[in-house]
Amino acid sequence: MAPSTPSPAGLVPKLKELAEQFAHEDPKDKYLQASDHLDIFKPRGFPEQTVDLGEIQMNYAVAGSESAPALLLIPGQTESWWAYENAMRLLSESYQVFAVDLRGQGRSTWTPGRYSLDNFGNDLVRFIDLVIKRPVIVSGLSSGGVLSAWLSAFAKPGQVIAAIYEDPPLFASELTPAIGQSVRQTIAGPMFRIWHKWLGPQWSIGNEDGMHQAMAHELPSWVARALTAIMADTKTAPFMGPAPELKEYDPEWGDAFWNGRVALTCPHENMLKHVKVPILFTHHFRRVDPSSGNLVGALSDTQVQHVQRLVEGAGNSFTYRSFPKMPHSMHEYDPVCYVTAVTEWLAEKGLGKALKPTQDQLPKKDSDSDSDFQPASLDTAAPPTVQVDGVWDVSVQTPIGKQKVKLTLKSDGNVLSGALDGAEGRNEITEGTIDGSTVFFRASIKRPVKVKISYKAKIDGENMVGTAKTPLLPTINFNGVRIRE
Repeated sequence: MAPSTPSPAGLVPKLKELAEQFAHEDPKDKYLQASDHLDIFKPRGFPEQTVDLGEIQMNYAVAGSESAPALLLIPGQTESWWAYENAMRLLSESYQVFAVDLRGQGRSTWTPGRYSLDNFGNDLVRFIDLVIKRPVIVSGLSSGGVLSAWLSAFAKPGQVIAAIYEDPPLFASELTPAIGQSVRQTIAGPMFRIWHKWLGPQWSIGNEDGMHQAMAHELPSWVARALTAIMADTKTAPFMGPAPELKEYDPEWGDAFWNGRVALTCPHENMLKHVKVPILFTHHFRRVDPSSGNLVGALSDTQVQHVQRLVEGAGNSFTYRSFPKMPHSMHEYDPVCYVTAVTEWLAEKGLGKALKPTQDQLPKKDSDSDSDFQPASLDTAAPPTVQVDGVWDVSVQTPIGKQKVKLTLKSDGNVLSGALDGAEGRNEITEGTIDGSTVFFRASIKRPVKVKISYKAKIDGENMVGTAKTPLLPTINFNGVRIRE
């Protein structure tokens, strides 16, 4: 045997260094478990559980009796299972309800580079096998509605017996759809792009302030008109924006839709040709922007009609229910309407009991406007400890970015008067009071929809920081700087 040749000096340490370098896990490819970001979660109304599906840990909640028909609820993009809490309370009377977090949502595993309809769908097939263990009815909102369609086509034989598509963006969430507007011609697409750009995959950037500022100039002009139309017609916010719960969502989801990766191996038209069960389709607020031809809503009437042709062409029943004044998430905004519509249809199909729920069956809404946004009594208010008079340059955080307004304040003891001047004109303030260094006032706006907004702020020298509340939005933040007295 030939004698071994000694390695050149320093080669072995160098090879070890290279091996360690290539073995090192790239942070951008690291799967995130709930334990990696526990600080973003808060307690919910039902106990949460997890199941190991192989690639991911899936988070879920259950309500109802095992002896009742099984119903799987699939949340939409930016939601988590808890958006179904009130619907679960109503449904659990006669159904066993399973609500899940998909990969990239909530406490389920976040999987960089692995967001696709086929991966989402196969996760749910495993979940049905391992957790539900019997035939199930599936219902999903938005992207979850597309997955409801996926399951109705591609689940294992006997797993799914009926499907509800709640305002799903079929065709309209594809980059190159068979019919109608693409994801880049919808109100959602530009939002997905901005979220991913400024928040980053797995929140690796997390620049919320930059995102708010960018919305004012990076969103196409037609989107602002569309948001106005939604608020005027539905009397609700078009979306909740970067509330704390958005942190339970991996912005890489949105990029997978914007760039077409999510449906690359699953064209919607082919999927719908393979549907095998009865379908209930709920279609909510929608219109086409007249100047751009872009879609305001989840999908157009033309796209729904094509869905119906494909589903019926595959030999299935297709029941269409139109709710043109309903915001995107019926199950969260109006769980009574959602449960009534779904269970009436299930009863018609012989798959369950029709329920007639009432609002009284639900917990009272937590209204942070009731106690925190009441004016101080002039009889008990502390004497003013700050100078409030003057003109203030105020920046208000809204779903379409930070908006600038001028706030003029004038004090008379504890009484506060003045006006807000913004894009929609001048709005006189009412019920203005000063309590020490805190100011409170209300102002009514008429556009895009008539609503009264309550403002509360702390003044410190030439600066103010506060919050505002309207029935259409969660609490929003604002801050101001006095520009002249």
